[in-house]
Amino acid sequence: MNGGDSFSLQKISGHGHMNMVRKYIQMTNMDVRSQHNSFSPLNGLFKKS
Repeated sequence: MNGGDSFSLQKISGHGHMNMVRKYIQMTNMDVRSQHNSFSPLNGLFKKS
């Protein structure tokens, strides 16, 4: 939740499969919503001027 992503964590930790990485990552619904709001391409479509 410090700005990294699960794929980078997988590579850094040397795991070949996401199953092990998923054990490290415990995201709540609010975490998922926050990530979506931060990186959704729809944000650019509805940007207020």
